[in-house]
Amino acid sequence: MRRRYVLLFLMPIFITGCGRIWLSFSTKTLSPGVATQLVFSQAPYSETAAGSEIPVQIKIEDAYGNVVISGADSTATITLTLTSGSGPLNGTTTVTAINGVASYVFKGVNIASLGSGDVITATKSDETSSGGVGVLSKASSSFDVTSNYSWFGATATVKWLTTGGQPAAGRGQGMFDSPTGVFVDSSGNVYVADKGNAEIKKFNSSGTYIGWAGFVGKTPTGGASGCTTAAENSGTPGWCTGGIGTTVTNQTFFDGIWGDGTYLYVVSSVWSVVFRFDASTGAYKGWTGEYSGDAGNGVLLNTYTAGCSSVNTGQITPGWCVGSEAQGPGGGDSYNGGIPGANSITGDGTYLYVLTGDKIQRFNAATGAADGWVGNLGTVGGGTCGGSTNVVVTSWCTDATAAPQDGPPNREDGTLYNANGIYYDSGSSSLYVSNTAEQAVSKYTASSGAFAGWAGLVSTTPTGGVAGCTSTSGGSPTPGWCTGGSASSTSTIDGVNDPRSIGGDGTYLYVLDQNRINRYNISSAAYSGWIGNIGNSGTGSCGSTGSFTSGWCTSAGSTSAWGVGDGMIGFSYNGWTYGVGAVFADGSGNLWLADVGNNRISKYTASTGAFVGWSGAEASTVTGWQTSTTDNAGANTDNSFGIFFAGIFTDGTNLLTSDDNRISKYTLSSLSYDGWLGDVVQNPTGGAGTCTSTAPGSVTPGWCTGGYSQQGQTFEGGIDDTSSEKLFADGTYIYAVDGNWGQPEVKRYNESTGAFEGWIGMVNSTPTGGDAGCTSTSTGNPTPGWCIGGSSENSSASGGFGSPTAIYSDGTYLYVTEPNSYRGNTRVDKIVASTGQFVGWIGAISSSPTGANRDVQAQAVILQAGAPAVARVA
Repeated sequence: MRRRYVLLFLMPIFITGCGRIWLSFSTKTLSPGVATQLVFSQAPYSETAAGSEIPVQIKIEDAYGNVVISGADSTATITLTLTSGSGPLNGTTTVTAINGVASYVFKGVNIASLGSGDVITATKSDETSSGGVGVLSKASSSFDVTSNYSWFGATATVKWLTTGGQPAAGRGQGMFDSPTGVFVDSSGNVYVADKGNAEIKKFNSSGTYIGWAGFVGKTPTGGASGCTTAAENSGTPGWCTGGIGTTVTNQTFFDGIWGDGTYLYVVSSVWSVVFRFDASTGAYKGWTGEYSGDAGNGVLLNTYTAGCSSVNTGQITPGWCVGSEAQGPGGGDSYNGGIPGANSITGDGTYLYVLTGDKIQRFNAATGAADGWVGNLGTVGGGTCGGSTNVVVTSWCTDATAAPQDGPPNREDGTLYNANGIYYDSGSSSLYVSNTAEQAVSKYTASSGAFAGWAGLVSTTPTGGVAGCTSTSGGSPTPGWCTGGSASSTSTIDGVNDPRSIGGDGTYLYVLDQNRINRYNISSAAYSGWIGNIGNSGTGSCGSTGSFTSGWCTSAGSTSAWGVGDGMIGFSYNGWTYGVGAVFADGSGNLWLADVGNNRISKYTASTGAFVGWSGAEASTVTGWQTSTTDNAGANTDNSFGIFFAGIFTDGTNLLTSDDNRISKYTLSSLSYDGWLGDVVQNPTGGAGTCTSTAPGSVTPGWCTGGYSQQGQTFEGGIDDTSSEKLFADGTYIYAVDGNWGQPEVKRYNESTGAFEGWIGMVNSTPTGGDAGCTSTSTGNPTPGWCIGGSSENSSASGGFGSPTAIYSDGTYLYVTEPNSYRGNTRVDKIVASTGQFVGWIGAISSSPTGANRDVQAQAVILQAGAPAVARVA
């Protein structure tokens, strides 16, 4: 048998009115040489979870790369061996090649991204006796799974309590991805609720990583007894190393964390549940919340509490139970024991207090049984809860349901509205809540649940509380714990701006808001400063703009800002909330911050506000194409791809990417980093021209390095909606589509200098510069060329854009796709690249076109082998 290779020499293709197609081609037949090598033509290219199917394919080839499809070698027996390095990949099987190709699908194995030496080896048997050529010159071929990851981005090293460097997200040992909670026990052990990795991580007082607890997604490779054999979705038997946590069923997305010396208690806002783990061993010890029904692993197991196995769907567990699952996303009713959207937890040794957006739920810590709530009354239950709806419950309620109350200014004392943090203080026997939408810190008596006052910046004058409350006017801080009235947000001193998490040390309360930590005297409620990145230095001596505060800042007019430097708090896209994380005072003079935006844990000296250091993954400089096995997303820092990677293009010399609201440039041959373009949130530290003096809120003047970018929807040259930002470069210009729904447009930058060169689209506000005619173009008209200033708007008319998502150029014209009919257009636009002038569009016709080509019904061009064959449709 000989293999037939058909070479097509295309001639014109004519489609006649009768539908006949005339072709002209000739053929030649080639035969492969003798078998000499085995080659993997399909192999794993990324980490693979246990139980997944792993398809592999091996070809038997001659010396020239042709597949041997005939003879004994074409049906040889191939032995496939999966050898194990430090990752759990193992097994051996054989498969017979057919026409020179052997295929097999491994099942039930696990390729661990943290493993090494995970290799698939293919070996061909000696086929001499059956007419083959014997042992091949390359009879064995190996594919090293872990070294063949092509992660392109920052590599990372784990740092502990060190200053300097850039943080990054990571999945490795001791690395964090969106840490949302932190707790430190009396021995100095640090526990972190790592939401992105679905793990609780433990470090000892020296910062040594101990392991993780949670629910198994990939079997651990080490740790406590039973870790290496733990089944998927099961609770960890102890503190484990290697493997990863799961995001399946209810075992996912840890938010707040608190411990009582024996157990760790963790809440999940997604699954509306409290989990319990043994703090010493890391063993899973059950959950409490609302039962959603069997999850495929039997009814609730009667493990810790009598009655677990008889709970029905929609009912609250009687205490700590194991098995099945909680109510799930959006579930969990607001009656006693239901904790929809649970986001923070604290305790007093007897009770656990779980905060949701509109109530505080109390549980017996020992048994896990629900024991009342306070908040906004939704339905009348009688008994302990009052006699009418839409009132605030003033004592622990065990019936009725909670409901959100109207937000400011229609508040009542005790109202909880989008609250995000809770802390119990043993000295005052009180609960303190970051009442986010109320822009205040609220105080409750723990024993009774009664509201005891609020602190913040006054909007409307309080009606009661300590001396001076009733005479405090708007714009002034509360003189103590006040009742009545309402608060307002502030980005300067004496108040909070969307308070999130809260902690305390018996003397002070520490309140985390959008981008700083505020400090209040716990007894007097007096405001005593903030720490973070200085956005405006004000009139005092807190430090200079763009630096970390020199101590607890009380300078008039000072404001805070996002930052990635030492001590600063990072910007977060997690759920479109900002700076969400947790602040914790360990009672030994330290403050700990779970910094979601920077994917790290930061440590401060509580008394002075001085920054001590941080723990997590440090992004290191990319010096070439990486093959690291570390799965890591950069934090909008130099030499790394950020959390929103959207577009990539090379012109043969430069590699250009759009990510994290900016465009980055690399030299393709060496992958050396050249800089970024976009809107500045933190001053660049190097680059072209005036990069180092570019203030926050301004656009880079050219290719800059260092600093930090942000969305730039309203700034000239700023980049917005990176989910649709795609690029094309021609060696002179970079063209970028900006798919922002409100201001869709195509932008042009000078590829060499990085300077912004203008935009095209439908005009909303008249441009202030650019090509001829730009400054006289009014609203509702397309730009006459590349314009500067003004703004664009969504439009389906010619010259406008509705949802541009991709761009290409043939050297003369730009072609822009708009595939989203929901946003107005489903078409491809054609534009003169040099002038920016609109030429026309193609796509399905909704209303009759008015241009010169309006009568053309269809046209197609086939390009193959360099010789075009044109088909005309009559």
